[in-house]
Amino acid sequence: MSHKTIAIPYDVYESQTHLLCFIPMGGVDKTSISIKLRDYALHISATRNSPDTDDGFVCIQHECYRWEIVCVVDLPTHIDYDGIVSTLSRENILSILIPKKTHPLGDVPLTIES
Repeated sequence: MSHKTIAIPYDVYESQTHLLCFIPMGGVDKTSISIKLRDYALHISATRNSPDTDDGFVCIQHECYRWEIVCVVDLPTHIDYDGIVSTLSRENILSILIPKKTHPLGDVPLTIES
């Protein structure tokens, strides 16, 4: 079989201070998970391998996706990139907490030229 790649779905939630992404990673090799930050986007990839079977078994129905999975989450520019934290749950849900940059509210100084 040839090498394939598939994009997987994800959910994004927003609060006043953070974005929170949930990405289902069921069946992936946990050591293959890669999370990279490039061009204002998170690039997540991992590998799902075919299960090991005893000799003599041949797949007659193949609906579960195997090979590489990818997910690209576009991010707004007002993100605190140094504060991003990711966690893989026991249920194999990858959560990525992304803090927003905070800007103090207040008056903007005005200079009046003479």
